[in-house]
Order: sequence, then structure tokens, then C-alpha cells
Amino acid sequence: QRLEYRLLFDRLGVLDVLRDLEQDLNQGVLVDPEQFVPVLEKIRDNRELIRLAQTRAQELLFRIQRRGVRLQLEYGDQLRGWYYKVTLSPEGLSSYERRTYGQPPQSQSLPVPPGKQARIFELAPLVDYSEVPAAVGTGPGLVGYRLTYDEGRHFRQVGFPQPPTAVLAEIVHLIRQLLQQEDFHSRLQAAVEKDPLMLQVTLQEFETALQADGLADPKAFLALLESVAKGEAYPQPEREQAERLRQKIQAAN
Repeated sequence: QRLEYRLLFDRLGVLDVLRDLEQDLNQGVLVDPEQFVPVLEKIRDNRELIRLAQTRAQELLFRIQRRGVRLQLEYGDQLRGWYYKVTLSPEGLSSYERRTYGQPPQSQSLPVPPGKQARIFELAPLVDYSEVPAAVGTGPGLVGYRLTYDEGRHFRQVGFPQPPTAVLAEIVHLIRQLLQQEDFHSRLQAAVEKDPLMLQVTLQEFETALQADGLADPKAFLALLESVAKGEAYPQPEREQAERLRQKIQAAN
């Protein structure tokens, strides 16, 4: 009733009611969240409302109507000015953001090896979400980590400057592996195809990440490393390093 009233007589107040609705949904006090679907659809489709209200309504609709679960890890590094967000779904609809605080949100698809995904969702219910979240901020003002485990009607969240438990430490490690995997895939591909001068540096950093168990699926790089090792256009030291890395990955698997 409050949403319907605001929609008709006080459009500026719609966002405040949506925030209250989201809080109630997070706390699990709504008996039948699906009763809000019609009015949320009206808000989402009403172009006379501010964009933030439309977006918030769309997010609430997604949560109420979805049958799956979602895990999200955010990390804010104010010292370096970077914000990261990884969103995982058991159905494979996973994405990530890596941007400076001044840039607009732009999600990209994130490949997730099935074994890593299964392990993350095995760990997520083991987190003690009853701990009082640390004051890590929100969105681009985030300092530290925030983990969200959302099963639609059951929403759990915890914030921390550094992982305080072994379970959280493993979740953070696995997700950082996914981000490094994607980063090195892009950088190696670019060095091979467009910027051979960066190949030596990129291979050295790749080797460091490999030694530190920083990659989600090292064998996914085998074909790329082989193309460098056999590529006559590349300098001999880089070819030898690529072949050494290829052999090391193969031996480990």
C-alpha cells in the first residue's frame, strides 16, 4: 500500500519505501514477498521515476522471483582507488567488475571451473554470518571485503577488513584465483597478439602467480603457452620460458 501510494502521490518517496522493503526482505520478515511483484514491475517500467528507483525495483524483482542462489564478494581498496566485485551463481551465470572508484559499473562474464564453483558454494553456508559486520562501507566507499550469500528470501552478509576465519580465507583465495586467471588470460593474449614487448614481463608475473597457487585453472593456459614456445616470431628466452611453464603445468596435472 505504501508503494502504491507513493507511486501515485509522492514519486520522490518511492526510493525510501524500496529501501525499507529491501531491509525487510534481507531480515526475512516478509510472509509473501511475491505479492510485491506487480507494483515493483510498475516502478521498474515507469520512466517518470528517477533511474535509481527503477534499478532498485529491478534488483528486488530479481531477488524475489529467482529460485537459485547467489554469492557475491566485494573488495574495496581506497589506497589504490580500486573496487572489485565478483558475483557467482550455481547455474553458471557468473560475472565480475574491476574498476576505479570513478568509473561506472560494467560487469563482464567470468568463467568459473566447476570444481572451484562447487567448493565455493560448499563453503558459503559454513560462514558465521551472525558476526556483526565490520564498518567496511558500501559500494565505491567500501574498505575491505563484504561477502553476500543470497538465497532469494534468505539474505546473509558479513563484512571484514581481512578474512578472520579459515572458511572466509579460503573463499577469498578461491575468488582471487578466478580474478587472476581472467587477468592473465587477457594480458597474455594481448601480449601474444598485439604487444610482444610485454611478453617477457607477463610470463614472469604469470610464473610468480603459478608458484603462489594464484590461478584457478592453470591448464587452461597450455595452448597459449605452446603457441609461444613454438612461435618463431618470439625471442628465444620467452619461447624457452613458455615451454618450461607448459611442462610444469602438465606435470602438475
